Amino acid sequence: MIRLKGRDQMDAFRRMTERNDRWNTTAENGKTAIVQREHSAAVAGALARGENCETMNKGGRGEVLRFPIEGGAGIVRVCRRGGVIRRLIKDSYLFLNRPLREWRIHVYAHEHGLRVPEPLGVCWERRGLTFRGALATREIADAQTLSEYLSGYGKDSGKVMMKVGGLVRQMHALGVVHGDLQVGNILVAPDATYLIDFGNAQTRSELSAMRRAQDVLRFRRSLQKNGFSSGCYARFCEGYGTFLPPFGMDFGYRLKGALSDLLAGRQPRGGE
Repeated sequence: MIRLKGRDQMDAFRRMTERNDRWNTTAENGKTAIVQREHSAAVAGALARGENCETMNKGGRGEVLRFPIEGGAGIVRVCRRGGVIRRLIKDSYLFLNRPLREWRIHVYAHEHGLRVPEPLGVCWERRGLTFRGALATREIADAQTLSEYLSGYGKDSGKVMMKVGGLVRQMHALGVVHGDLQVGNILVAPDATYLIDFGNAQTRSELSAMRRAQDVLRFRRSLQKNGFSSGCYARFCEGYGTFLPPFGMDFGYRLKGALSDLLAGRQPRGGE
């Protein structure tokens, strides 16, 4: 699997969209967009100008907008930084076209059968050495985050957690490591579960045990930090299948979590 960076990545995707009758490439006011041809006008307008968009209450660190399209609705998520650096730089990425990189991985996952929201388009703007932008996907009707689902004490939580485990295993089999696998980045709909937010994701021809463990142990920490029981993680592991973290990683993640709780004055709520 080829990993492209910078100008090579953008050129490769422009060539891809020119050959693919599914996508249109547009440019206006310094912004470039790749949008699904079927909903081209609506998606381009929402991404580039915020046309017909309404702000949603949910969305983590990134601004989330909703807009109508034929047969449903689309979601625009503005790419925002996380961690400490977000206090200094909110939505710009030096030398890195973060929106296009994320869209590339999202499209790859969708085209290879992973349950992710249908990609509708991406838009980016370059300012000097920095990039900023947003992505659009089709809204998953009646979906809630895994955190919201588990907090509502869903009666089928065990089955859902096994589905999530299988979904993550499928993602890893495709050579995708998520990088931010947590209870807010998984959607539970009446018919299925979905992965979202591939902003920190990477692709590899083959994932090492360490790469897979980074996702799985980060997810376990997310369950624990948000107060969900050890049974949730056990059902997840049943769905994921045989998994043994490299020597020392399990202890390291537990220690890191305990120190984080101590420094934050947070009482651990989710037993392991």
